Amino acid sequence: MMDNLNNSLNQYNQLKIDLLTIVKCIDYCSLAEKEIYQNLALSYSNELKILQNILEKEYNIKFCNCYESNCR
Repeated sequence: MMDNLNNSLNQYNQLKIDLLTIVKCIDYCSLAEKEIYQNLALSYSNELKILQNILEKEYNIKFCNCYESNCR
């Protein structure tokens, strides 16, 4: 059980890292590439949200978003 949790959290963290890298590319890419990176970022963001929901249900983990008032 603990190995599965660790693997899942590692996948979640890697998705976040990849998303941040993609978002950085949006700032520095050419205009022609911008839409591609924006679509990639949207896709990664959706996958991150799906994985977050799975982790919350499967392992009873509560993720906190910095913009939510209940996390402060």
